[in-house]
Formats: sequence, structure tokens, C-alpha cells
Amino acid sequence: MVNGLDLKTLLLTSDHLLPTDELKLLDRVIFSILVANTDVHAKNYAMILSAEPRLAPLYDVSSVLLWDFVNQFYAQKIAGKKLEPIYITQNHWKQLAEQSNFNPYNVVIRVQHLVDKMVAKKGEACDLVAGQKGTSKKMVSHIAELVEAHALRIAGRLKKEAMW
Repeated sequence: MVNGLDLKTLLLTSDHLLPTDELKLLDRVIFSILVANTDVHAKNYAMILSAEPRLAPLYDVSSVLLWDFVNQFYAQKIAGKKLEPIYITQNHWKQLAEQSNFNPYNVVIRVQHLVDKMVAKKGEACDLVAGQKGTSKKMVSHIAELVEAHALRIAGRLKKEAMW
């Protein structure tokens, strides 16, 4: 079995992207952690190689929060550790940032920004997904509540730990 890129190496590849895509890649990693997409791996963060390499659309996003019996550990190590969604702390974000040449303070601020954005857009996202064929509005709302609670728990850990 050939292992894919770890998060550190994946984020280091962002040096080959335009600055806006570099931030998008970081946002996608943060988002996958916030929604507890534990199956995410380097191939889900595909890049389109051309004269100007760019990110491919994000795909294969799911959350394990609804299913206790599914493997709860992230496929990729976060700050060098195999972790479950409930154990992500500010220190993990800082370590991931330092290992990947991002500013740790800015990454922690970015995590909080994305949590705030997720909470603000939850209703709009639920309406969009619930409007898709074959979905249940009740199930979509339930998953959205689980994801929001998880993201807010992570944000709460950012505030509990001393920033620096």
C-alpha cells in the first residue's frame, strides 16, 4: 500500500499555487477537520496541473459525527498524531501551521473565522442540500446540528487555551 501525502507535506505543496489557492487549500483542510471528515486524504485535495496549477473542486466530503461505529480517527495525522475529531486543540492547529510554513497565530484566527462562517451559513447550506433529490430535510438538519456543535467545540478550545 502506498500512503498519500500527510497534511504537512500536502500544505507545503501549496507553495506551488497562487496565493489565493494557498489559502483555499488551508481552508479546505480546516473545513474537513471542522466537519469531522475523517476519511479525507491527500487525493481529496486534488490540484489541476497546468501553466498555473490550481485547486480542483472539493469533493468526497462527509462527516462521521452521525455514525459512532465508523472509524473516528482522521486518515491523515494532524500535527504528527492520529486523532479523533473531539481531541483537536489549539496546539494541534499551531503545530500544523508551524510544520507547514503558515503563521500559527493566523491559522488559529482562520479556524475561528471558518467556524463563524459555518454557523452563519448553516441555514443556507441546509436549504441547498435539503433541496437535492433524495435528501431528507430532517436528516440534513440533524447532521448540520452535529457539525455545528463539533465546530463550536473546536472553537471553544481555541478560546480556553492561552493564545501565546
